[in-house]
Amino acid sequence: MSIALALAANERRGGAREMQRRLWSTCATSIVGRMRPRYLLSGVHGHRGCVNRLCWSDDGASLASVSDDLRLLLWARHDSFSRPYAAVDTGHSANIFGVAFLPYSDDREVVTGAMDGEVRLHTLGASRSDAVTVLLGAHRGRVKNVDVAAGEPHLAFSASEDGTCRSWDCRARESGGDGDVFVNVRATRATVGPLLAAARQVKHCAVNPVDPTKVVVAADDQFVRLYDRRMSGKVCPMVAAFSAPHLVLPAADSDESGGVRTRLRSDSVSATHVCWDAAGSSVAANYHGDTVAVLQVLGGTMHEDAGARTYLPPAPKATSPVAEDIGGAVGGAGGGPEEAAADGGTHAISGGGDGGAGGRATDERWWRHRPRVTLWHAGDAEGRLSATTVALKEQGNAMFRDGDLTGALQAYSRAIQSHRRPTRAASVLFSNRAAAYLKRAWPCDASAAVADAVDALELDPTNWKAAVRLARGLRAANDVDGACAVAQEVATRHPEHRAAVKDLLSEVWPDGGGPRGASGRALGDFLPLTTPSVYWGHANVQTDIKEAALFGPRSEVVLAGSDDGNLLAWDRRSGAFIGCGPADNHILNCVAVH
Repeated sequence: MSIALALAANERRGGAREMQRRLWSTCATSIVGRMRPRYLLSGVHGHRGCVNRLCWSDDGASLASVSDDLRLLLWARHDSFSRPYAAVDTGHSANIFGVAFLPYSDDREVVTGAMDGEVRLHTLGASRSDAVTVLLGAHRGRVKNVDVAAGEPHLAFSASEDGTCRSWDCRARESGGDGDVFVNVRATRATVGPLLAAARQVKHCAVNPVDPTKVVVAADDQFVRLYDRRMSGKVCPMVAAFSAPHLVLPAADSDESGGVRTRLRSDSVSATHVCWDAAGSSVAANYHGDTVAVLQVLGGTMHEDAGARTYLPPAPKATSPVAEDIGGAVGGAGGGPEEAAADGGTHAISGGGDGGAGGRATDERWWRHRPRVTLWHAGDAEGRLSATTVALKEQGNAMFRDGDLTGALQAYSRAIQSHRRPTRAASVLFSNRAAAYLKRAWPCDASAAVADAVDALELDPTNWKAAVRLARGLRAANDVDGACAVAQEVATRHPEHRAAVKDLLSEVWPDGGGPRGASGRALGDFLPLTTPSVYWGHANVQTDIKEAALFGPRSEVVLAGSDDGNLLAWDRRSGAFIGCGPADNHILNCVAVH
């Protein structure tokens, strides 16, 4: 066969696309690993105060920065960002927290928002040495950020601690308007249920880069809210809200109707920044006092992150025009790591609505009753783990035995990343990682263990250790009924492991009783919704504007600043920590990528 024919055949099998995807991911990770600070923009030629926000122009030729010194500075890439080519006195009377270039403005029109509540438009002259400033209007609270929509050159959006997001028509040159309120978290508290009713402030908003009608909002609670600007009415109703599962826990009892009640893990945790990935399907959220998380908000195929815990408004009066777009966030842990089975059979995952998987009987998939989005791409017939994957697994097993649980998690994550095939043999990788999560027992580890155990069962329904870890993960997440239901299934399906099952039953039923309020409920009703990717290591305590960013052509790398001045990076797919490096002498709030 000629080279041309071989390449064509490889392309038909999808190998070239997979090779390109891996190359993109490797390059993005490698670049981040080698990054070092080149210029400090707050130095001699820069700001005279804390830099609060950065923004790139569409083509990446210009960078805008705003600061406590009340100035807007513009930097040019062709000048290596050595000094600003324009310095604008904005007219604000308090610290500036928002900045954005208007699309199609040749980098001459910039919108800012500040703690004085004002939103202003600055238009540079032909020489770019002077600027005309117009007051578009003002909020009744501090403005925390501004954003723009692709393809809409005359609109700007702002988020404020008065609880609203507003849109501004930049063609209206008269000063002092109120803008158009399209989000008001205070006005809609009565329609969103008790968990989301406590929000009073909006910390950040982000317009979808692919579909500008979709907007996500971070408020002063643990939820990222999704809105659709097409929805009728002056104030848009919330479409859905998303949260990392470890931030919202099941209550210890059930309500009168038999449903599982929930409670917030902490009232002090809130998202300070949200940003979309390149596909417009997932959102990175930086939580004050907690982690960075990537939540799948809309259906997408770029990374297919596991869905976040999702809440829909109760009894909506009208059908949402984006209901069909929302990614199905559906529901769906003991002992040490085990070895993979000798024979490596294949198990292709299906997302069919009938609940079947790879042609297997629905009864085999007892651990849940609805299809879920997975990280895997079906179709690879190779079953055995490669030598590299086995070596990484063994490394993780050794670290697990030595008590280095974080190291074990990273080794298992690299093993999963190196395998990349939906095979039965890969079930052991997810099961081992679930065991490490359970033993480490950080705040979100129980939810991560549940997600990994479900993935392990998807790949091999006979993996009894994964089923045990699923039950223990649910118990650690305070879902006693769910843990009991899974334990009963394990006892029924795996009587050959009587001793282990007996220990499991005594662990999930410490009082010797059984599931409370579980009668007539499907097992899938107990399972928490699958965990998003969660990234640990940064500190977000001292400020409430700290950002997160997704870097790379396919958003392969998660970046975040920290209170210690370091820039931290993680591999988005595996969760492995790439590294960190100094980027500021004090606190690093801003992370802007292009």
